[in-house]
Amino acid sequence: MNMSDTLSQYFINVYPNLCISDTRFLATKQGLLLVCRTITLLSVPIQLLSAYCILKKTPENMKLVKSSLINLNIMCIVSSITFSFIACPYFCFPFLAGSNIGVFTDWRVPMSFQYYFLLAVSYGMIISIIMLFENRSSLITRNKFKIKKFSNRLLWIMINFFGCIGLMAPIFLNLPDQMDAKMAILKILPCPNIEFFTEPIFVLAEGFWNTYMIVACTLTYIVLTLQVLFFTSCCVYYLFISKTSLLSTLPENVLSCQLEGHLKAP
Repeated sequence: MNMSDTLSQYFINVYPNLCISDTRFLATKQGLLLVCRTITLLSVPIQLLSAYCILKKTPENMKLVKSSLINLNIMCIVSSITFSFIACPYFCFPFLAGSNIGVFTDWRVPMSFQYYFLLAVSYGMIISIIMLFENRSSLITRNKFKIKKFSNRLLWIMINFFGCIGLMAPIFLNLPDQMDAKMAILKILPCPNIEFFTEPIFVLAEGFWNTYMIVACTLTYIVLTLQVLFFTSCCVYYLFISKTSLLSTLPENVLSCQLEGHLKAP
């Protein structure tokens, strides 16, 4: 009997007798999809209005910050649409396994590509937030740590983005045997949601690569968070502590108000 037959037999003979299926709507993939898409349908019009205000209503003395604002706005829209309509992830916690619901799955896009794409979008979103604070920091003339040239800024962005997704690449080059991995999960969690059997569940990593992914994700998020803190610290120091700082075309009070606004934003 091959492993696919074993999984089928488990679902037919063992699962009904051992497990009570959670039929609550919000515990199903339909419930997850409804919540995600409702949030997106409510938020995207607001984000589009924000994009219009950034592009058309930005005051003249804030033109230098418009690019970072619109970049973050676009990434928010892309992220919202991606995680609700294109590839909405449905995970089998606490394991690195799950399925995606959306256009990519309907088009039979390989699940490994979908997860790699989701990681890329996630990192792109975080880097866009960092770029917002870097932009504020680099507008301060006496900031010794500002990025002066566009080429250097582009290099910094590429190192961040490709460094993060590059660390994830080995996981996708060493994917486990899917049937073996699913049966191993059933030994630990004998009663997963019924979607474990009815959906194309994809096990991303197990064993060493499970640990590798947890460590790699933790390290990348720590590094990215430290960058936000660094650029924020530069802004706070030069705007509020070092009063001798000379600023570029943006007046000091404008930069100070902008920084306070971003720190208070949800």
